[in-house]
Amino acid sequence: MSNSRVACRCVEKPTATTTTDAAYLPVESLTEHYEPWGASIAADILPVPLPTLPNALPSINTPQNRFTYNGKELQTDIGLFEYGFRWYDPMNARFTSVDPMTEKMPSWSSYIYAFDNPIKYIDYNGLIPIPVNKLFKGMAHRIDSWFGPRNTGLSYASKFHKGLDINFGGGRADYGAPVLGTHDGSVSIKDNLNGNEGRMVTVTSPDGKFRTRYLHLSAINVEDGQEITEAIQVGEIGGSRKGKEFGGQVHLHYQIEKVNEETGEFEPYNPTEGKEKKKVML
Repeated sequence: MSNSRVACRCVEKPTATTTTDAAYLPVESLTEHYEPWGASIAADILPVPLPTLPNALPSINTPQNRFTYNGKELQTDIGLFEYGFRWYDPMNARFTSVDPMTEKMPSWSSYIYAFDNPIKYIDYNGLIPIPVNKLFKGMAHRIDSWFGPRNTGLSYASKFHKGLDINFGGGRADYGAPVLGTHDGSVSIKDNLNGNEGRMVTVTSPDGKFRTRYLHLSAINVEDGQEITEAIQVGEIGGSRKGKEFGGQVHLHYQIEKVNEETGEFEPYNPTEGKEKKKVML
């Protein structure tokens, strides 16, 4: 999921007779430019030139691409983006309905988009921004390890990180901090210390298209097969892994996985969209 900036279409070449003879000519047909909040600055429908190859047919009209800002579908009749759980209005930079878990963030408007800072943040589906509360024992949350290649110097740490590591304070100061589910879904649990993940909760979305995982927990607060709603406490931050309660540093590993439509398998999704420290997930 990312901003769609350029769209292309193919012009058919009817004279192609072999598999090695190119049957289509790719041409650029649309460019998009956005304000930070998602409103379109300009959407240029580019004239598609006639092919230069002999006997090639000219292009037909280019269909409109509606999956644009953040890869979300724009409903052109009402001018709103469909974010899965809420509608977003790019002209007013607000969701059109209240987040049902707004009491979890009393200092913020229940209609805000991207914490009012779309340069730094993105919004995945309009649900609770992060899997922890804003503060724990007076300490603010932070992200210590980002998605992608890394070298932490720790022997047990992966070289390619498939999620985000979230902390409060340092050392074991955040041990026991509440961990919140970021969306509605069905729970599966792994309630033991074995493996790199230690205690783990997985929440699969109602449509089965994505799931979130919460690793290294000190306690699990939900049951296997339980149906939960957004912001329900699913566990507590810990350091469980490799058969030990403190087999690693105390933190929450938060991972989003989306279904690959071609393979049907879940694959790790980068909630920062490759922006690393410049953007974090919402």
